[in-house]
Amino acid sequence: MLKLHFSQTFIVCKSSFCTPKTPFEKKRKMNRSFVTLLVIILYIVIVIADKAPIWPTYFQTNWILAHIQDELKPPYPTIPISPSTRLGKGMTYYNWNNQSMLEDYYNFCVPIFEEEERKNLPCKFLNTNGTSYLLQRGTCCIFGQPWNPPNPNFLNEIQSPYFSTSNGTVIGRNVNWFILADPSDEAGPFGYSFYKDSCSNNTCAPAEFYFRAITGFAAQFFNNFQVKQPDASIFTIPSYCSGAPSCFKNAYKRHP
Repeated sequence: MLKLHFSQTFIVCKSSFCTPKTPFEKKRKMNRSFVTLLVIILYIVIVIADKAPIWPTYFQTNWILAHIQDELKPPYPTIPISPSTRLGKGMTYYNWNNQSMLEDYYNFCVPIFEEEERKNLPCKFLNTNGTSYLLQRGTCCIFGQPWNPPNPNFLNEIQSPYFSTSNGTVIGRNVNWFILADPSDEAGPFGYSFYKDSCSNNTCAPAEFYFRAITGFAAQFFNNFQVKQPDASIFTIPSYCSGAPSCFKNAYKRHP
């Protein structure tokens, strides 16, 4: 679209209007050209400001998960350290070529569950073949179906009057924030940030992702982001997931 704007400007300047014959025409031509230039500059500023990064087709990244259980609200410029904050580690593997994603929570599961046996144990979320599986200590249940990982351009496809952008810092580095704060959505708000100094070809390393938890908020702080294709075996569905029940009926498919 930028090429189109510049091409139109070039065509205008090639017309007879760009060859003024009187001082009045010359002034009118200058004013019109100035307005055209302002429109182009404004367009560029808006596009650059609002355009969200696109995930690479595949990647893998480590992260630190902070479960903030006090009144501290996001976004978080640093990892909150307090008696009411629980910290854990994990890793995400992503490959859009086969629409698969694995989130591996090493210490405790994502804090969206009330059940003690779920929220206090390590877990994995495996999204593949249109289904999201929750794997936890030899058990398997279906978290969502149909369910797919976000596509690489998901942030640019959000159509909501409650979607906004802003600037900030995370761990001392400048970031762009993309925030969805729909007051009617009890699961929100959601915030995604990307390190500005990591961007190349509209792909940037993620900095932080926050969301509402069962108590307070949770935030993932990403590190060691690698545009590297995960081994296909990572997305293999365990055999004990065959016939797995829903995660929301207090039922589990336990590995024999």
